[in-house]
Amino acid sequence: MAEPEAQIEAPLDTVLLLMVEGINSLVNPIQDGSPINLFVRGILLSGQIIPDWQWFEEQANLNPGAPEAMIAEILKEKRDRVRHLRDRGPTDLTPEQHEEALAQPAFIHLKNCRVFMPQPVPSSGDLYWRGRLADISGWSYGQLIPST
Repeated sequence: MAEPEAQIEAPLDTVLLLMVEGINSLVNPIQDGSPINLFVRGILLSGQIIPDWQWFEEQANLNPGAPEAMIAEILKEKRDRVRHLRDRGPTDLTPEQHEEALAQPAFIHLKNCRVFMPQPVPSSGDLYWRGRLADISGWSYGQLIPST
């Protein structure tokens, strides 16, 4: 029996990772996120990056009573804890704290997202999308608007 082929995991795009880290570290919600186009497994997504905690907060506003509000609070606490750990410096941290301070985001969060595959998928543009950074094969600045 043939053995399954090993999956080669490509490294995350450093620039995209830094952009997501910076946006996730924001303290205040942003009205319009950074416009971006993402290429994910043959699908083109176009939207605005917002902080992870804001994405969950806005989901909670759309779905009252859903657990997203609690997740948003947990992410805010984590953001504040990481900021505090990074301010202390590596010599004052335990190995666990050092690892937490260096943790990288695994997901990107978009609002006002549109999906193109190969034709635009009908939507009002109000779609919220959350995806793994590891699944993104390419990206560009800007936001696509389908022609009418």
